[in-house]
Order: sequence, then structure tokens, then C-alpha cells
Amino acid sequence: MLPFEFTIEGPPVSAQTRNRARLQQWKTDVADEARNFVQNNNPPTNDNVTFTITYYYDSVSPDVDNIIKPIQDA
Repeated sequence: MLPFEFTIEGPPVSAQTRNRARLQQWKTDVADEARNFVQNNNPPTNDNVTFTITYYYDSVSPDVDNIIKPIQDA
């Protein structure tokens, strides 16, 4: 499968959040958006994968270490 990209609107959710329901919803949103780009006939890969996260924000820089893990998990 060729590289692909997608965008999710709204702020990411930190792995450290106390709102576990919101965290689970964020992971679901990320996974669903990624699935929109995967063809049904392309099986999952056992190869290493690389991804890049670009987060645009308009206030103080967030703790980016804790927003990466939920995206990886999804």
C-alpha cells in the first residue's frame, strides 16, 4: 500500500487524561479515519511502519509526548 495521510479536526487527547471515555473515543476516531484510507483488499502488514504527526495549535505548546501514544495505539 502506498503512503497516505489524513486529518482529524479538534485537539488530540493526552494519554494522561483522566477522562478515559474521551481517550477511547479519540483512539476510535483516529482508527476510523485511518481505515477510510485502507483498501479492503490490502491485508495488514507485518513490516515496520513509519508515521508523522503534525499538530497545529494556536496557544501554548502542549505536552506532545502524551498525545503521540494514543495515536500509535489507534
